[in-house]
Amino acid sequence: MNIVWLIVDSLSFQATSLSKSGPETMPNLRDLAASEGVTFTEAYAPGPLSPSSHAAMFTGELPSIAGMHEAHPYFDGRVPTIAERLRETHETYLFSLNMWLFQGLDRGFSQTKDFSRQYLLFRDATDPLDYFRKHGSEGSELEKFCRFATNDGKPFRSLLNYLNYRRTSGRLIPEKWGDVENYQYAAQINEELLSTLNNGGRDSFIFANYMDVHPPYDASDEALERFAPDLGREDLPIGVDPERHIPNEKKSYDPELMKRLYRAAIWDFDRKMGPVLRRLVGTDTMVIVTSDHGIWDHDTAYSENRLHVPLVIFAPDEQPRIVDKTVNLMSIPRTIMECATSRDGNFCGQSLLNVTEDQMSVTEIIHHPNEVYRKTGRVDVTKTLVSTAEVQRDLVLIKGDARVEYIGGTWNVTGGGNDAVAELRSGGEEILSTGIHIGSGGGEYDSVTQQRLEDLGYL
Repeated sequence: MNIVWLIVDSLSFQATSLSKSGPETMPNLRDLAASEGVTFTEAYAPGPLSPSSHAAMFTGELPSIAGMHEAHPYFDGRVPTIAERLRETHETYLFSLNMWLFQGLDRGFSQTKDFSRQYLLFRDATDPLDYFRKHGSEGSELEKFCRFATNDGKPFRSLLNYLNYRRTSGRLIPEKWGDVENYQYAAQINEELLSTLNNGGRDSFIFANYMDVHPPYDASDEALERFAPDLGREDLPIGVDPERHIPNEKKSYDPELMKRLYRAAIWDFDRKMGPVLRRLVGTDTMVIVTSDHGIWDHDTAYSENRLHVPLVIFAPDEQPRIVDKTVNLMSIPRTIMECATSRDGNFCGQSLLNVTEDQMSVTEIIHHPNEVYRKTGRVDVTKTLVSTAEVQRDLVLIKGDARVEYIGGTWNVTGGGNDAVAELRSGGEEILSTGIHIGSGGGEYDSVTQQRLEDLGYL
């Protein structure tokens, strides 16, 4: 059975049509989910940002165990990932524009495609950026270039990669925003995804991460007419980097206008994804649609908008239904393994397709508190892969209507009865009694990754 796992980066549950009070941003996903999918209305992310959330989703373990989190955004492979487990039975593919997935989490995938490196005309030939970063100091210029050209046994293709790299800037935002409709990369990733599945051979596991609803945004005229009918393009923060390090009242743009643009971008994405999902669901394919975390333009790492995410699973022989029980995305590896192989893969948790009661959801936030955190309450990703600063470990635990937070060394109850709160606090204290793995390996980010981190507002 083919498996397709789709991450819509930075998509909050409340910003979708899956929420009863949500805007009409994703009618295609909502309608298909109602007729074919298992829709989870109380799903939560295991981390507040991509490093921790992806590490936990890939391994089924808390960020402190996986070793990749905001205090150390690099995965050293100390625990197995879903891609490594499925490699025994499936061809494994990773398609992404998210740079955090290429900081160690790409292990286990037989093929990867980083859509940020648009200069690569031939992915099977040598990447000039990677090659010269690793081997740029050995020998004369001619000797280095000859070794580069012959490194993968494809000198002509490697030469064309080099020439194309030299003529492009390597920035995240292309002149036309990637797709012909001028709003980012969904069409390109969709084309790659469908082409891969059509190749035949062994069953495939495809993980695709879309950044189309992550700022900086652009949107089609039709989308803007729906969500900002009273404004012109010049009035909206189109292409503006997210100023997440700045308090809301000091931003150069109106956060409410950014929210309108966010909704327009989601509607555009839903139009592109809808036909692809229908094609996939019509075959013997398991499809998972979710997000790594919600919008983070003006909310803290602990907010409902950040942690409450959409989750829909389309699986053969599963009846469409709504699951209103609390779940966490860390259960996805176990769910995939049981559905695709009838084994649990030694992943923790319970299959999401068997959930009948609220589960304890844990979001773990491990970071180095800095000036940004003190001013805005927003967790920052460590700018280098090595830091001697003090680590702060926070938790958000949710089960049903009960919610308990442990932030900055203080427990805080924001909902729930005494018994439920006591259960959550006991679970949180057990987690806090264990150590934090600070992963090994990694190094400085290369120039393309550094630029992308700046464009996306991380640095």
